[in-house]
Amino acid sequence: MPSKKQSFDINSVDQVSKVLSELNGLYHLAVPDEFISKIVCDKLKGETKKMWPNEFNIDFVEQELLAGGGLFGTNGPYVVIDAQDIKANAFEAFNNNRHLIEDSIIFITKGRLPKAFPKDMNALAIAAPKPWHFGQYLDIFAKYFGFQMNPQVKNFIEKSVQDNVGDYFNSCHILSHHVDANGNISLEKARELIKVRKLDFFDQTDLFNQQNLKRFYLNLLLVEDDFSLYMDFFRSFQGHISKIIDPSYLATKKSLSKYDRGIQLASKKWNFEELIDIQQKMINFEVLAKSKDLWLRDQIRREYLCL
Repeated sequence: MPSKKQSFDINSVDQVSKVLSELNGLYHLAVPDEFISKIVCDKLKGETKKMWPNEFNIDFVEQELLAGGGLFGTNGPYVVIDAQDIKANAFEAFNNNRHLIEDSIIFITKGRLPKAFPKDMNALAIAAPKPWHFGQYLDIFAKYFGFQMNPQVKNFIEKSVQDNVGDYFNSCHILSHHVDANGNISLEKARELIKVRKLDFFDQTDLFNQQNLKRFYLNLLLVEDDFSLYMDFFRSFQGHISKIIDPSYLATKKSLSKYDRGIQLASKKWNFEELIDIQQKMINFEVLAKSKDLWLRDQIRREYLCL
């Protein structure tokens, strides 16, 4: 039996599902998001009955849990998904009669817990990966969908898709329908299926600082008409150019970060007139992106071809 609080990292989803499948009683599992919740639920034993918060109500507590299933024994085990959304009166009925309940129940929650949430249950938690290990989600989702993701495909998705759990899940779902007979997906097929929806700001600043405008504009062209992404990028990049124009803030810093050193380098490579010219282009691009003008990509393409 687990201790009152037992934490697992995201790579332990299978282990957590196995532990829960073999236990009896009342358990609380905290998850970082609905996708890990789904994977855990899908891996539980087949006889476990899945419920939503609206189904776990006073009637269910009184007519199912307290009745104990009648002559045929208990009806569980149950798993309640998004249990943090169960109504307070249902929790109150459950807490007041908890000593009479014989069914095994797993409450899966994400986010903050309400005050009425049952206390003193055996608690487990799956922690989200650190931001710099966000790619672990791709390994989990690829395994869930039953295919192998090689390092090249994983790197492509990390550079092309926003760091969003839902986007990673959907990308893996799409790829899973196009694997070969051995359960693998090629980089070529991944590039064909997954649209580029991400611009790495710091990669772009590095390219600009080194005056590699060819690659800078090419990366912008790889994004397919995501005007919101374009607008945010061009607005932020204006701030980057302003720092290069006036890098005096560097003198106030005790130590320089990698980004600061890039500013320092760029201030020596670019002259004032060039920076003002590109600053104006970024302003014009932002205006086009804000108005969702399809002429934007033609303008970026023109800049690329002129280099």
